[in-house]
Amino acid sequence: MIRRTAIFFYLVIASLLVPVVAAAQDVVHDNADLEACQTNSGVPGALFVGLFGTLEGPEGFASVAVGPSDGTEYANLTSSNEDITLFADIRFERQILAFAAVDADEPTRVEFRDDLGGVLQSCLISFATFDPSIHDFSQISVGFCEFGDQGDILELEVGVAEIFELPEKYREGVTSPRSVLDHRPEVGAMQVKLTGGTAGYAIFAWLGDDAGNGMLKGLCPVVVSGGS
Repeated sequence: MIRRTAIFFYLVIASLLVPVVAAAQDVVHDNADLEACQTNSGVPGALFVGLFGTLEGPEGFASVAVGPSDGTEYANLTSSNEDITLFADIRFERQILAFAAVDADEPTRVEFRDDLGGVLQSCLISFATFDPSIHDFSQISVGFCEFGDQGDILELEVGVAEIFELPEKYREGVTSPRSVLDHRPEVGAMQVKLTGGTAGYAIFAWLGDDAGNGMLKGLCPVVVSGGS
């Protein structure tokens, strides 16, 4: 299961570099009465464009649909439209990994479903541009992001690579934007090398074995500074 998920994860991540083909077409629907989704951004109901984040679902949910949908795709582990991609099986407890496209702007209905396809909860996700003058970047942190003696936000320099210890075996990972931050596991997969690309704000998400609380082990804010 881990291997299949990992391969699919990489294929989907690669597809984020180009416009995403909708898996479920939005239809005219009144979303005015929907509550805002719970996210890790600190902005109610919003994800930051171009960055990975998380959405929190209700107890016992089995899948997620970008909707509204007719329920026939409830078994799918990934759901997307041109604005957002949701990874229902890449979780930290009840939070799932999500990616908002750089040009995402249309509020989107999200449906959390049970293992039979029944809707447990519907909510509305919106999109915002990260602005360090008004947003708290440290609030994005989910799971293990305590690398060495760094604070709440990991800081790197442009063109500099640093190796960090992980508390358990690393399986897969991803960064966004990749132009700002790159990564690769070290021998033994208990360490990861992070390299600053260009100055900016980035997210490093890493996955491990599912020990009952999900595969997502950390979603970590990184600031890269320096350069010409």
